[in-house]
Amino acid sequence: MQPTDDFDDALIKCSRAHRRMGMSDTTAWRRERDDPTFPKAVQIGPKSFAYRASDVRRWINTRPVKSVTAVETRPSMPRSPGRPRKAKNEAAETR
Repeated sequence: MQPTDDFDDALIKCSRAHRRMGMSDTTAWRRERDDPTFPKAVQIGPKSFAYRASDVRRWINTRPVKSVTAVETRPSMPRSPGRPRKAKNEAAETR
């Protein structure tokens, strides 16, 4: 049996919980709608919702951990020289 702390049933406002989960509010609302494993917010007021801290912690702990041993990098592309610039005296002549 795991020891429980006093804050297992604490409520976290949605925007703070979303930041803790590393996603925007919109992404979290989509996940709540589409992902059955995502925590469900509870209504705490007429227009106010929050998550149970234990549900957020449980969801975070079940996420797969990405290995950080291999760093993914894009191959460097040669920089384009861009459009050739006109010489100052040519620019004055075209006006």
